[in-house]
Amino acid sequence: MSTGANLVPPRFNFQQVVRHLYLRSDYYEPFERYQPGTEYVTVVQPLLPLATRVVREAFWTHVQPLGAAVPMQGWKLHVSATPGNARAILERVTRICVQANVPFKFASDPFVLSLLLGKGCARGSSGKFMTLYPRDEQQARTLLETLYGQLKDFEGPYVLSDRRYRDCAVLYYRYGGFTPITRRDPDGALTSYLIRPDLSLEADERTPQYQQPDWLRDPFQPDEPDEDAALLNGRYEVQQVLNYSNSGGVYLAADQQTGATVVLKEARPHVNASVTGQDAVEQLRKEHRLLTLLGGSGVAPEALDLFTSWEHTFLAQSYLSGMSLHAFAVKYSPVVRTTHDLAALQSWWTLLRSVSVQVMRAVQAVHQRGVVFGDLSMNNVLVSVDEGRCAGAWLIDFEGAAQRGVDPDINMFTPGFDRPGRAGQAGTTVADDHYALGALLFSLLLPVAVLRNVKDDALPTFLQAFAADFGLPAAFVQVIEQLLASDGTLDLAALMAQLHDRVTLRRTPAILTPPRPVEAAQLERVARSALRHAIGVADDTRQDRLFPSSPQLSHSLSLDFGALGVTAALHTVNGEVPRKVREWIRRQPPTTGTAPGLFSGLAGMAVGLARLGERGLAERAYQLAQRHDHLYARVHLYGGASGFGLASLLLHRQWGDPAYLDEARRIGDLLDATARRLDGRATWPDFGPQEVGLGFGGSGVALFLLYLHAATGERRYLSLGEAALAEDLAQARTLDGGALGFPDQPGGSVLYPYWLTGSAGVGSVLVRYAHVTGHPMYRQLAGQIRLATTSKYSVFPGLFMGMAGLGMYLLDAAEFLNDPSYVQDAHRAARGVLLFSVRRAQGVTFPGDYLHRVSTDLGSGSSGVALFLHRLAAGRTNPLLPDDLLNRHGGQA
Repeated sequence: MSTGANLVPPRFNFQQVVRHLYLRSDYYEPFERYQPGTEYVTVVQPLLPLATRVVREAFWTHVQPLGAAVPMQGWKLHVSATPGNARAILERVTRICVQANVPFKFASDPFVLSLLLGKGCARGSSGKFMTLYPRDEQQARTLLETLYGQLKDFEGPYVLSDRRYRDCAVLYYRYGGFTPITRRDPDGALTSYLIRPDLSLEADERTPQYQQPDWLRDPFQPDEPDEDAALLNGRYEVQQVLNYSNSGGVYLAADQQTGATVVLKEARPHVNASVTGQDAVEQLRKEHRLLTLLGGSGVAPEALDLFTSWEHTFLAQSYLSGMSLHAFAVKYSPVVRTTHDLAALQSWWTLLRSVSVQVMRAVQAVHQRGVVFGDLSMNNVLVSVDEGRCAGAWLIDFEGAAQRGVDPDINMFTPGFDRPGRAGQAGTTVADDHYALGALLFSLLLPVAVLRNVKDDALPTFLQAFAADFGLPAAFVQVIEQLLASDGTLDLAALMAQLHDRVTLRRTPAILTPPRPVEAAQLERVARSALRHAIGVADDTRQDRLFPSSPQLSHSLSLDFGALGVTAALHTVNGEVPRKVREWIRRQPPTTGTAPGLFSGLAGMAVGLARLGERGLAERAYQLAQRHDHLYARVHLYGGASGFGLASLLLHRQWGDPAYLDEARRIGDLLDATARRLDGRATWPDFGPQEVGLGFGGSGVALFLLYLHAATGERRYLSLGEAALAEDLAQARTLDGGALGFPDQPGGSVLYPYWLTGSAGVGSVLVRYAHVTGHPMYRQLAGQIRLATTSKYSVFPGLFMGMAGLGMYLLDAAEFLNDPSYVQDAHRAARGVLLFSVRRAQGVTFPGDYLHRVSTDLGSGSSGVALFLHRLAAGRTNPLLPDDLLNRHGGQA
């Protein structure tokens, strides 16, 4: 559909996903459930006095002398370590802390330490093996001196958020919270605060640079002089940061000696250590050697320089102007687009064939020089396109590569590109590269290779569908299949020969023909099976969640990713909710620490509890939302005032109590009074950053105001809603033969087609306004949005940010525009959704966002999918919204 058709907005942070992958399971699991080993606690325990409390958590183990004073904030000390010296450092620091009666904590076991030293660790947290909590500044000064004497000869990673004490490589300090004040901000993020001298609050930010509150001075060392910007190694001027990780940065730089643009890769010592003990610096030196070995091959950057600046090592390499394969697929693949013709598909195949051949040739060249690449992935291959053909392909980032017979075993890979069973092996083989190469060619169509982790037949299932829909030549399919099955003896030259110039698309790609409807019985069968699976895997012994859910779960009951979203689907599809589910929900009362929102918080819980007949709990949740500090911090539907207003309407609709309608009207009046109107559009700049779409933008505000108008008959709400919708419509951009795409914020460069953020959500609001007002412009725009939402494929199947949400818009359009042709398009979406189905003993389920694990929640998982499939089968209205208000209203305001 657009340059962002297979991406998600930054709000959906992949780091949230990564933290839920460390526990091997079919489901996303919080790291808090990790059971640490005893390697470190056995060092500490014999050294502690009897009057000491040891609290073991998944990540940290806390040591608290009974009676020791712990202030709310102060100068905290950090000690870093490497896997090799961690036990010795832990013993020495523990003895000092026991002598001084100082509380401290340490990484619970070597695996946790490896996470703190890993490439993916947040740079503001990196390296903090131990944290000490002195009772005051004087004790901190004494401890620093004592620790310095014991630790000055140890090596460890630099703690980026802190200041190093003298020249001790493992001893650092910063001012921060000990038992900090923590609150959720209006966007749901948990934030820690410091108390300033005037008793106001200041965010306690853990940044990768040392920061000191402006009301303090450093009591331990003189201030460091500001360093003037200088050329690295006397010749390289950094011009742009391309990427940051815990290992170091990647920079674009100008070589002042040659005038050339170069790429600088930085490596920090003692981080990102491999199983062989090689840290980032040693890996970068290996990369320099391998690039030198490959010099002149034309399939890798040229190694230009290797040098050390301060304590970091840098590799200078030639700059390649190509795009990553990920960017190539986003830009050129027709799979996620909604309009096709045979000539365009033929041109795409010509380009795809040439890219595939060039990438295979690059891998072959590396193998011919005795190097196994190891970590082939969409971001580690660059290609250049010129006049519809591939002009070159290069492998980059040789961090996971190895020269056969020279380098120690390394087994670094990207999930989805790892051959089955690879996780348990020591090194990397040619067969591993062949498998990853097959996954790469597959991912040029749609980047869902990681789905294989939960769906064994994912690649053949999708490959068969792609071949039929886009007329892929049998030769291309066979090349991928051979690579995926390779034992390492495949001849890549022979595979390239199979993709010769005479290989063309089949004559009749199915994507050019109308989609066949899916039988209603099949849709219902899958929907009910998905909910049967959800009930079967529910764990009512847990407190953190009942159903397997998204990493973004913020409360166990929430509508978006919690239990009440699943019960909404159960109630709609099955007509009942099992008793064990109801009983678990009754044991999870809403609390004041929860966000106030509709989808993510208390207002939505009130709606979900009311649907279950739990009026007392529902009223309690509603009252907590009504009094919440952040209720008016945002106006959006997902978690702001509009969502609370819509919840009020839903409760009024259910119970008939006029107090809820009065509350909804009050929200409408607030929006009316605070709107900033300009050129027929309305925004609320005093309520946080402006966003676009159903969940967080003007469209969601407009949806609430439309329902409020229908409930009260007051036209001013309708007019304000049209102005809010107009603001979102003004952000639309036309592409792909007239399709309308939407960014997640004004001026955003990436366009999205989805329901929560993007075309489908805006369209769902638009068609309701078309129904109520009869305005022909809305019908025309709905048709343009249709062009952005009728793809059979997306990277996720879910409701909020995937195929089910696209289908929900198409069903909304069929209903409110009275146009059954939209239902045909919804059947195409359903066929795309069904490709993601995963069979388990308890029933069918679906992967959540990012596809690493299955999920049963409403927003990203199988419950949202079940709602869509059931609605398509039964021809019902949207079960999440009070559309009977609009139908009763009768249209034509």
